[in-house]
Amino acid sequence: MYLDKLDGRVDTAFFDSKLAEWRTEQDRLLRDVDDAPGRQPDLH
Repeated sequence: MYLDKLDGRVDTAFFDSKLAEWRTEQDRLLRDVDDAPGRQPDLH
């Protein structure tokens, strides 16, 4: 997807839309990991 954007095969609106979806999904997954039972707290 990134290379397609650089090559001009994906327009900016589509790329921005997908990027927003991916960031939303990433945020959800990170919250799920943080909330997982038995998860060790970060040591840094």
